[in-house]
Amino acid sequence: AVDTHLSSPQRIVILGGGALALAYNSDYRTHDIDLWHTPSQKVSRACVAAREETGLHVPLEGSGVSDAPYNSEDRLVRVLPELRHLEVLVFDQYDVSLSKIVRGFRKDTDAIYETHLRNPLDETTLVDRYLSEMDHITGNLQAVDQHFVILIDLLYGPVEADRVRDMLPVRRKGKHR
Repeated sequence: AVDTHLSSPQRIVILGGGALALAYNSDYRTHDIDLWHTPSQKVSRACVAAREETGLHVPLEGSGVSDAPYNSEDRLVRVLPELRHLEVLVFDQYDVSLSKIVRGFRKDTDAIYETHLRNPLDETTLVDRYLSEMDHITGNLQAVDQHFVILIDLLYGPVEADRVRDMLPVRRKGKHR
């Protein structure tokens, strides 16, 4: 409905649960849509018109804070290509997964697991991207490392989790930003 209220090309990048639901796991449910950047005034006005038209009050807003791999914007995936004016992009499946594990919420880990069952994540790609592109995280890096090891255990088993734990840089132990 948003697209029908636009008259010129607009672009949004959807994060987190919205990205999972649109691109990787149609069974995933979220109550809001977080964007990488604050939506333009044109998109915001189109959203208001779409809400009035449909009666659906789904919040669409820029994410206050989001930790994602360094080069995630180079790997954006277009979804909903049938839309005429609104270009909708999401992080690739690895970047969505890595951005979701930062908080360490069980529902996020479960969502990544369910998505992995549908579209398996290659372990080497996931681990390499974590090690090379997620060292800038705000907060307790040791806790984020632990969240990642928990995810690896869930996706690939305890032997792989131990192997990945041993790969984590010693310099990060206890480091905060």
